[in-house]
Amino acid sequence: MSRLLVNPITAAFDLLDRYRRLVGDNLALAGLAEVDVMAVLASLQVDHGLYFTLNRAYRSGKTQFRQFCADKKLAPGLPDRFPGLKQLHAHQEAAVLAIRAGETTIISTGTGSGKTEAFLVPLLDYCLQHPGPGLKALIVYPMNALANDQVRRLESAAAVSPQIGVGLYVGATSRHQREILQADPPDILVTNHIMLDRLLTRLDTRRMLSSASTLRYVVLDEIHTYRGNRATHLSLLLARLKDLIGHAPVYIGTSATLQSPQVPGYFVNDTDRRDNFIKPMLGVCQYTLIEPEYAPEPSNTVEPDAPIPWPNVEVLHLDWSLKLDPQIGLDNIGRLTGQAYSDFDLYGRRFAESVVYQAVAQHPCVQAIRRSLQGRACSLQDIAQDLARHLEPGYPERTPEALTRAWLSAIAFVNEMARADGSDLGAGDPPVLDFRLHLFLSDLGGFLRRCLKCQRYVSGRREYCPDCGYPTFAVYRQDIRLCVGKMNNGQLSWELAPASDDRPDAYYVLIATDDDSKPVQLH
Repeated sequence: MSRLLVNPITAAFDLLDRYRRLVGDNLALAGLAEVDVMAVLASLQVDHGLYFTLNRAYRSGKTQFRQFCADKKLAPGLPDRFPGLKQLHAHQEAAVLAIRAGETTIISTGTGSGKTEAFLVPLLDYCLQHPGPGLKALIVYPMNALANDQVRRLESAAAVSPQIGVGLYVGATSRHQREILQADPPDILVTNHIMLDRLLTRLDTRRMLSSASTLRYVVLDEIHTYRGNRATHLSLLLARLKDLIGHAPVYIGTSATLQSPQVPGYFVNDTDRRDNFIKPMLGVCQYTLIEPEYAPEPSNTVEPDAPIPWPNVEVLHLDWSLKLDPQIGLDNIGRLTGQAYSDFDLYGRRFAESVVYQAVAQHPCVQAIRRSLQGRACSLQDIAQDLARHLEPGYPERTPEALTRAWLSAIAFVNEMARADGSDLGAGDPPVLDFRLHLFLSDLGGFLRRCLKCQRYVSGRREYCPDCGYPTFAVYRQDIRLCVGKMNNGQLSWELAPASDDRPDAYYVLIATDDDSKPVQLH
C-alpha cells in the first residue's frame, strides 16, 4: 500500500480557495487596501460552490443497437460505425426517433449520458440515405476545444466505407483547407458561433451555405451556455441562416442537466423558463425535450432508529490531504467509525466484502448522505443540513459541515480503493456511493460594480444585481464605498459611456450608500 490516492473532495475545495485568493490578489493589484479587499470578497459571488449528484444508471433501450437500426429502418451500415455501441439508452432511442421525425429536439441529459451519439446516429443515417454533394448537417460548438474533441469522434465514425465528409471550420483552420471546404462542402461541417457569423457574412462562404439546399440539421451543442447577448446573437445568426438557405432546418440542442435552482446556466424543472429560453432563440413554436430515464434504484437506505452519536472532535480535523497514503486513509476511517482497522480488514473474496468497505457503506452518516442525494443535486451545506437532523444535538453550528466533508472524503477514498487498477484489492468493485462533483466558478471581469439597494459587490459583467434585480453602478476606484453615476436631464444613470441622447450639461457624480451623503459632481 505504497501508492498515493488523490482525494477529489480536497482537490475541489482547494480549487475554490485558490480561485478566491486569485480574485483577492487581482483586487489588491488594482490598488485596494486589504480591508477593502476583504469587504468586497465578503459579498462578491466568486463561485457558486460545489454540488454533488449521484451517478445513476440510465434505463436501457428496448433492443440491441443493431436490431434497433433494423426495426427503425436506419441505414444498414450504421451500426458498423459505432462498434462499441451495443445498446442505446432509452433516452437516446427517444432522441433518435424525434430527430428523424423532423422535430426540434433538446437533449437535456447528464454528462456521460451519450448526448453526442444521440444526435450523431440520425445525422450519419441521413448522410448515408441521402448520398451526393451538399452540406447536410452543421454542428455549432460554443468553443474550439469542444469542436476539436468532437471532430475526432465524428471522423472515426465517418471514415467507414462509404465515407462521409467531415470538415472543421474554425479560426485555426488554414486558408488552404478553407478553400477546399468552400469548393467542395462536406456532408457535415463543424464550427463555432463566431465563425458561423463569418460564414454568413463573407461572399465566398455564403455561397457554400446558400447552395446547401440539402442542409437538414443544425446542432447547437451546450445550448445552455448561450445567455444574454450571446443568446440574442445566436438567434439572429439562425434567422440569417434560415433566410439564406430558404428553409427551416431541424434544430438539435444539447445541454447538461442539474436539478438545482441555485445553479445558474443549467436547465431546471421549469417549463415556462425553458420555453422562454428555447423558443425565441430557435424561432420555433414547439420542441421535444429529451430527459434522462433512469433505471430503478435499490432501496438500500434506512432511517436511523436513534440519533447518530457524535464522533470524537478530532475527526473534524483529520488529514484528508490532496494525495493520501492508504494507511492514513485507513486510520481516518477508523477514527470516523470509532473502530481500529489493520491492513487485513481491506481484504475479502472481493473488496466490497471487506470489513472496511462494509463499515463505511453501512454507516448511518453514509446512509444519510445517500438519502440527501436521491433525485437531486445538493451542495455541501444541503447535505450537512440533512445530516444534522440525525445527529445528537449540542455541537457548534459548523460542525455538521466539517463532518460531512470528512465522510465524503472517506467515501471517495474507499471508492478509489475499490477501483484500484493493478492491485489485489478487487479492482472493479462497485463504489460505496457513486457520486459526481460539479464545480462552478463565476465569470468575473470588467470594472467592479455594486448594487445600491442591497449593497452587494458584483462582477463588472453584471449590469443588474443577481439578488434584487436593481441596476449596478461602477465602484469608485479611490473609495469602494462610493459608486459613479451619470446625471442626464435630471435622471441618474448607471451607463457611463457617452450616449447620443446626452444633454450638453450631463455630468458624472459620486454616489454614497450613506443616506446622509449627497451626490458630488465630478469635474
